[in-house]
Amino acid sequence: MEHTILFQRELRRMRNKKRRVARLKRKIMISTMILILVAAFSVTLGSIFVQAKATDQLPSHKYFTSIEVGAGDTLWSIANDNISLTHYASIGDYIDEVLQINNLSGDEINAGQHLIIPYYSS
Repeated sequence: MEHTILFQRELRRMRNKKRRVARLKRKIMISTMILILVAAFSVTLGSIFVQAKATDQLPSHKYFTSIEVGAGDTLWSIANDNISLTHYASIGDYIDEVLQINNLSGDEINAGQHLIIPYYSS
């Protein structure tokens, strides 16, 4: 009789242990699934924001055109009229490029002279 009671207690303990282990495995599996879903959602949301940001800015291409210098025009005024501040750090950088393109050693230009200038368009 005593053996039967001990056997039943041991059997209950083993069943309880199996239940606890099964519950723990379920909790781990649910936690893992939630973590995977959160990670997938974050990646998806992040890619949507990146795509939205990328489409906000259209690609631009650099072109060159010839202009005729008018009376009173200076390299500075031409630069102000044609510069793309998203592509040049300063007006001085733009003027330096115009000087280089046109093989000019100084900043003196004359009315009627033709200059090649860069510009950007999307």
